[in-house]
Amino acid sequence: MAVRSGGSVLLLGRLIGNAAFWCLVYTLFFKGTSIITAVVEKSPSLEFACFLALSCLPVWLVRSGWARWAVDVPLETIASAMRRGGKQHVVRSCIEPVHMLTSGLMLFFAVNFLAQSAPANFAVELPPHFVTLDPNGDGILTAGEFQTVVATFSTRLLHALSYFELGRFGFSALQKPEGYEAKGEALLDRYWNGIEMRTAVHVAAFLLMNGGLVLLTANGILRSLGLQPRSILAFGSVGGLAFGLASQNLVSNFMSGLLLIVTH
Repeated sequence: MAVRSGGSVLLLGRLIGNAAFWCLVYTLFFKGTSIITAVVEKSPSLEFACFLALSCLPVWLVRSGWARWAVDVPLETIASAMRRGGKQHVVRSCIEPVHMLTSGLMLFFAVNFLAQSAPANFAVELPPHFVTLDPNGDGILTAGEFQTVVATFSTRLLHALSYFELGRFGFSALQKPEGYEAKGEALLDRYWNGIEMRTAVHVAAFLLMNGGLVLLTANGILRSLGLQPRSILAFGSVGGLAFGLASQNLVSNFMSGLLLIVTH
């Protein structure tokens, strides 16, 4: 009884520490710019040093393992409180994707704080091939424009990472845990059992869900990067024709296989 009580106290302490960590992260990263602006209002020379130090903090949190700890503790606590099965597997499947998203968010703050450290008189003349990066197109990248470019590209990459990790979570959650026997009446247990028994409905659901995840993930990543999927698919007459024929064959084979499963 004493051991269980001690374990509960330790677990409660970890959760409180985790909540305090995220409150500190929110204060530093989401309020960092306004805090530094207030601090250096009377000493502008400190602005570069403050933003540089703040940009190093999220990198240190990722490298030191604190970012992983902040994700693992609450999610593992939730998973360990559940019985082994589909729900526990879904929670544990999201740990690694959430960790990668957290690391990506930390690096997003790092590069943007580093861009904020650029002095007000910063200006660089871009080579002709990179003039398109300049928001106003005059070929001179000022401090404000540099910060805008960094924010735009880092936001796109963060959105692309979000779609990738969301798709990764979906594939992992649909995959039955190794060594687990699906004998329950829960939705995922029946789905996994149906896949093992090769029933037509469950195999069709498996193909449709996995295909849908691939399409949604790819579409989200491409759009996040500013690319149009239709333009990419239609790029090149030969390439577009080849892709169309391959898609037609893929759909045909899929339907034929599905009909064979149903008839047998």
